[in-house]
Amino acid sequence: MKKNIIVVLLLLTCVFAWAQTSNVDESSYYKVYSDVSLNHARETAQKLDAYFDFYSSYFHFDPTNLEGKLTLRLFNDKEDFDSYLTGIISETRDSFVFLQYSNAEKNELVGFMDTDKDKFNTYLAHYSMIQYLKSFVKNPPLWMQMGFAVYFEKCYYDPYEDTIVYIENLDWLNTLKGLLNEIDPEDYSRQVYVMTELLTMTPDSFSRNMEASYAEAWGLVYFLMNTSSKEYSRILWDSISLLNYESSRKENELQVINGAFGWATKNRLIGSFSNFILGTKTFPALVQDGMSQYNMQDYTASETSFMKAVELRDTHPLPYYYLGLINYTNGNYSAAQSYYDTSLAVGGEESFTYYAMGVNAYAAGQFSDARIYLQYSFQSDPSGYGEKAFELLTKIEEN
Repeated sequence: MKKNIIVVLLLLTCVFAWAQTSNVDESSYYKVYSDVSLNHARETAQKLDAYFDFYSSYFHFDPTNLEGKLTLRLFNDKEDFDSYLTGIISETRDSFVFLQYSNAEKNELVGFMDTDKDKFNTYLAHYSMIQYLKSFVKNPPLWMQMGFAVYFEKCYYDPYEDTIVYIENLDWLNTLKGLLNEIDPEDYSRQVYVMTELLTMTPDSFSRNMEASYAEAWGLVYFLMNTSSKEYSRILWDSISLLNYESSRKENELQVINGAFGWATKNRLIGSFSNFILGTKTFPALVQDGMSQYNMQDYTASETSFMKAVELRDTHPLPYYYLGLINYTNGNYSAAQSYYDTSLAVGGEESFTYYAMGVNAYAAGQFSDARIYLQYSFQSDPSGYGEKAFELLTKIEEN
């Protein structure tokens, strides 16, 4: 017994020491402890305020209802993170964790720095969403909690604008398509069962089949957030408005099912849900469609596919290159030039992009510009597109 007391005292001493040595800074909504530096705590608190405002633009919770500032505790490495969690919950985690207590003032999001900045930012977006939601609703439906966490996890903070940039997350799309394809569209009882299971998802059922659970929760949120059907889009906002801070998860689920989903026929809802998800395409699929349509000379359809691809990933050069080709084909030389410029700016291959720019300038009668672009193409790869560039340069010079 005495030995156990000593161990507990040692753990409490470690936790107290961490709380004392961490750098602390406060913002409008957050109190951040960081083992990195005081400046890091300050920057993180500012970033979290931006996430708070971003989430609030969707949920519209009243910040005056908070019982205090939200807490984030960041450790410099995974080892200290593990030690801290082990002292509190006797286990550790591979990513961040939101610790929730009966006394909301003790709640805290706990994380650690990662050498992979993208992974760290994903953790921060994902778990700050969970912390935000559970700070206003102690026990939200699990599909809503996990669905929104995944829906927003690719968003990032822009320090120049002090705002959050939304990036669409389709990582779970193919997994969800596989699950939906297993459901017989004529099996109405199965459809009702699937939707009911999703709306009443429990922590145990979530853990037993985590991949399917994440995909389905994300998919329902994605569908309700993006559907053009007002009868379905209102379900989400009605669901949020029906949540009660003190209610249990089961009570909130019943409120949402009866008050928001109650009027919708379950098999019709999942049919619309399935059709929407199965019709959604990832960035690679859109690019492949665009290229095939371009080769078939269906330039209108190709342009639509590449524009949708840009919406999903605006830092990939290939869609801009093809949009340049399409506009060149349609005689829109100025627009083509703009797309080629953008393709190069985000890392496009110089040889064939400069060659395309040279051809475009030549067609527009801008011969001096054409010479420059074709020379760049030749210099980038003399044996590839450079040969074509040299041929067109010779033709220009002969004229």
